[in-house]
Amino acid sequence: RSIAPVAGAPEPFYFTSEKPKYLECARYWLQMAGFSDSVYCGQNNEYKTDYMSRAIWVNALSGGSPLNTRTKGKGVPIDLALALHTDAGIDSTTVGSLAIFLTSDMGKTEYPTGLSRMASRDFADMVESQVVDDIKKVYCPDWHNRGLRDEAYYEARVPEVPTMLLELLSHQNFEDMKYAFDPEFKFTVARSIYKAATKFIASINNIEDYEFTPLAPSHFAIDFNGDKINLSWRPTKDSLEPSVTTDGYILYTAIGNNGFNNGIYLETNKYSMELHKDSIYRFKVTAVNRGGESFPTEILSASIASKEKGRVLIVNGFNRVSAPEFYEDSLIGGFIDSKDPGVPYIRDISKTGSQTNFTKSSPYISNDQPGFGACEKNLEGQIIAGNTFNYPYIHGKALHSLGLSFVSTSDESFETYSNVDKNHFCMVDYILGMEKETKCGMQKRYNVLNYPTRKKLSKYLLSGGNLFMSGAYLMSELEITKAEYPSVAKFAHEVLGAKLKSTANNQWCNTHLNDGSGVNLNEGGTELSQIQTSFSIKNDFKHSYKFNNKPSERQYTVASPDILDKGNPNAFVVFRYLENGEPAAIGQKGKLNTLISAVPFESIDEDEQGKFMKELATFFSLTGNKNKATKTKNAAKKSASTKKKTVVVKTTPKKTTK
Repeated sequence: RSIAPVAGAPEPFYFTSEKPKYLECARYWLQMAGFSDSVYCGQNNEYKTDYMSRAIWVNALSGGSPLNTRTKGKGVPIDLALALHTDAGIDSTTVGSLAIFLTSDMGKTEYPTGLSRMASRDFADMVESQVVDDIKKVYCPDWHNRGLRDEAYYEARVPEVPTMLLELLSHQNFEDMKYAFDPEFKFTVARSIYKAATKFIASINNIEDYEFTPLAPSHFAIDFNGDKINLSWRPTKDSLEPSVTTDGYILYTAIGNNGFNNGIYLETNKYSMELHKDSIYRFKVTAVNRGGESFPTEILSASIASKEKGRVLIVNGFNRVSAPEFYEDSLIGGFIDSKDPGVPYIRDISKTGSQTNFTKSSPYISNDQPGFGACEKNLEGQIIAGNTFNYPYIHGKALHSLGLSFVSTSDESFETYSNVDKNHFCMVDYILGMEKETKCGMQKRYNVLNYPTRKKLSKYLLSGGNLFMSGAYLMSELEITKAEYPSVAKFAHEVLGAKLKSTANNQWCNTHLNDGSGVNLNEGGTELSQIQTSFSIKNDFKHSYKFNNKPSERQYTVASPDILDKGNPNAFVVFRYLENGEPAAIGQKGKLNTLISAVPFESIDEDEQGKFMKELATFFSLTGNKNKATKTKNAAKKSASTKKKTVVVKTTPKKTTK
């Protein structure tokens, strides 16, 4: 509850913020957590109470422990404390990072353990150096190191353990915020801080043999092995810390809608197991060593139907996390989330609203007139879904309801995946979601459909297979790529049967952002729009479907999917956007069988996904007579059974992976 009085209200009068607890400051969190009011009620000024309570909280926890005998507290041994801040300030480039510490507090030069307060300087130096060095290597070679500052900031002075403040970047500076919104940048910085803290703790305890946790494994894949499945993955090398090794892995499993189990430890990067028929399995893998456990891989899924009508390979090509798209020239700049809102990692709880002031010269006057970079507040407190990395499960549930068995693979492993032909898979379901090449500083990520992938898809389609591919930016990405690689256009037009007609925002945008002085952000081809909410269908499809195009806790935002066109005379329009009648998906039947949709399948209303997949199966004739993939599997079982009878030796079906 607020300690600020309400004018005219009887004393004392308190009220709640009516905000989610994760948006409230430290002072209110400490009150909610049950700490003594001596921790969070030292001042009548809320601003001071908030930043002072953070430092007092450290002592309230560590007091009475061997590391802090000077104060009373909960007896929790705390080695160090770090306050992560962002700064104010404007620059033509990045403002950069600053570390703050205090080496002498009113003559006190030691912590309760006898450790010199100079250790806080060492800690600050390690963190500042590690963060800046890693940012320079990965993102921005000229990231500013603003150095170290020995000053009596309350958060640096009061804690009785080595403490520092890190002013990571400026939230007021456009160049800094291009990085700040990027989830991978956040991960890099967080890991840099973790590495520096580990080095510091090791140094003050004279520990030389320490190890950092590994990165998440990559190239995760599942393949059929008769009625079993094979799982495989690879360790990921840490380019910033080549000394990091992987000792083993933990494989986590979930069945149906249940949560993941506690995992099993594996020394190798392969595992084979049987599945209970008609159950949908989910899997994720982490890497482990003496330093700890990594983040998990994407979540892959598999299921074997008892009355199998076919086998499907799901490829997860949606790996992207990113900041919103931005635009900049000499006069204006900003984030254009109506064109591309970016993709949070799992979820975002920090967004307040879309940017409204794009004029670089617009000054900060007050909180009510913040100037350049000002934004709406309509999204305050709203949880916004991002990339949850579980889309093979979402697609798989819809396939499972039709009696189709399926396995899934990462797009990295698809490049070398064995037996991708109609004899083994009646359909390939390729997930692209919001995948597009994304630039953050000097780093480019998330290339869409590289050459090995295009080659494998072409070979599969020529074998008579069926391809369903859905992604909001697929054709616009291939349009960009073909300028450098002309063969990409041939693949898009002749193999996929589709091409880009227009990006959605360029086709029907009527919204103009104006800076008040006649400068239109729409100039230069950058236009803003509110995208449609549903699309209609023809041919084998009988229904209309709605998809998510607004910030939502349930599903990532598809703000501006491409408008497609027929790539060759054999292609035809399958879906149209209701609002403007423009093509949303293109299909082919005959020599090549494809359905290319600019509306990602997982963005369709959950209640309608099963219905959509059923109509897709009808479109590809998957659920009529048993298809060739099922016949091949049954023939393999029959052949194995025959061998068992004649040789009287137990055999297993031939493996379908290398």
